Amino acid sequence: FNSRSIDRTRLHLQSAIAVDPPQVKRTTRKPARKPARLRIDGQWYDCGGWAAAHPGGARWVHWFDGRDATGVFYAFHSYGPNGSSLAADRLDKLPRCEAPAPDELKVAPRDEMNVN
Repeated sequence: FNSRSIDRTRLHLQSAIAVDPPQVKRTTRKPARKPARLRIDGQWYDCGGWAAAHPGGARWVHWFDGRDATGVFYAFHSYGPNGSSLAADRLDKLPRCEAPAPDELKVAPRDEMNVN
């Protein structure tokens, strides 16, 4: 390297640093959460705000949006001798909601409902 090339490199770096970074528009609005209305034991629950905290993952909570989840709730959250009441305790704290409109109700395909 000679002093001339070093000066050019230094000038190039200085001009690159002097450029103002692009301005990013910041917003304080939270993204809208996906609804997750599940029916368990005949009661509809709004689980959308809690879905991200679900130990099995939010996708399961959102998949059951507009569906009756009674069977799967009891199948996965055992109350047998080694079971726990933790899921039922958490369910009790979730906000209740109205049933989705009839056109928003979802029914699992017949082969998905059979667990035999």
